[in-house]
Amino acid sequence: MTEAPIPRMIPAVLDPALPAIEICDVWKSYRTGAIRGRTLMRDFDTFLARVFGREDPNTQILDRGAITRQTTQRNRRFWAVRGVSFTIAKGEVVAVLGRNGAGKSTLLQVLCRITEADRGVIRIRGKIASLLGAGVGFNDELTGRENVYLNGSILGMTPSEIASRMESIAAFAEIPEFMDTPVKRYSSGMKARLGFAVAVHLDADIMILDEVFATGDRIFRMKCIDRIGELAKEGRTILIVTHIPEMLQGMCNRGIVLEKGSMVLDGPIDAAIERYVSKSADSSQAMVQKEASQVNEDPVTVDFQRFALEDSSGDESLCVHSGERIRVCIALKTKEAYASLGAVLWIRAKTLGTLIQLQSFPGCFTGVQAGERIVMEADLDGFPLNPQTDEYSILLRVFCGGDKYRILAERVLPFDVVGNDSGQGRGHVRCSHHWHYRRENAAITS
Repeated sequence: MTEAPIPRMIPAVLDPALPAIEICDVWKSYRTGAIRGRTLMRDFDTFLARVFGREDPNTQILDRGAITRQTTQRNRRFWAVRGVSFTIAKGEVVAVLGRNGAGKSTLLQVLCRITEADRGVIRIRGKIASLLGAGVGFNDELTGRENVYLNGSILGMTPSEIASRMESIAAFAEIPEFMDTPVKRYSSGMKARLGFAVAVHLDADIMILDEVFATGDRIFRMKCIDRIGELAKEGRTILIVTHIPEMLQGMCNRGIVLEKGSMVLDGPIDAAIERYVSKSADSSQAMVQKEASQVNEDPVTVDFQRFALEDSSGDESLCVHSGERIRVCIALKTKEAYASLGAVLWIRAKTLGTLIQLQSFPGCFTGVQAGERIVMEADLDGFPLNPQTDEYSILLRVFCGGDKYRILAERVLPFDVVGNDSGQGRGHVRCSHHWHYRRENAAITS
């Protein structure tokens, strides 16, 4: 991948018969690590490397005082997007699916010209507008009205156009009485609604939406889906990235699945969702098998009828909203009689392993008869995991007591965590907290 880059963004004639978006063999890479400021000596090293046809040493090292085998290996080129090619017709609504790190957001950034591709050709026919995260770019010190003017101007609207649509934007966001309130006093849902409202009121031929459903309640998400459908009927081309695949059915007819930067599927939305969900399950199952304790399990003696997650609205979902209540639902039918029956849940992250363990009350079911249907539900108030920081899954083990403790069955349920950064700290776990300050002996403590 050392050949010189070729032109990326090629002007295209606005012909209704031609695709709105054409992407041909697009590659995008980043350098891992950090490179220090330029010096005369480093420029000379770079010049010699070019003269003798060698790799530039200044793209591999952190600084000249840390040239070791480890730093050389660590600072390599990382390919976030690998040879992706597809076309999108005018008026088509297409979903892009993939696990964290699959290259979805990078691909959209290349399309929006936020970053430049290393190789490949991209043709955009029409005016493009992007919403790479609802509420991104809002200034907390400005009011909602001032932020609408600011964001609308950035996205290509004139002040007169913004003023004419201000009332409609406020009504769609459901916050007309708060438009003159500083955004720093808005909730995450209010910011999300206002950001989406601005985007859908743009006069754009192509809309690129990245995780716009990550915040906001279910009613507003349904409202967003209806609005996207209206825009598609008007002939808008829409490209959507989301970690909530169940919201795509009925809104998209086509899905594109990315894995490790490469496109692995481009087809009907049902097939794309199935590939995305099954790949997530395979990844989580492999993680569980690698880290599972050595237990001599008996052959499966229970039939699982349900193992699912329900969100705060009581709807089944594979996507959990950080900070909201969730419920894990288990339903099974026994094949044998047991003195007692229970379950253990492990909430796990791919990189860190077990984060939370939940165990049912010992002997919560006693004297279980063969053929009996057992239902167990575990509620978590205020789900504590931060969004999009890892790949998550729930490991379920059903056990029986009596003379001998036995594992009867095991299941794995992968899921995603979404939401926005509400200032609750970094890392995997989101912990609601407040700071209190006081002055004692001229020292500030917390």
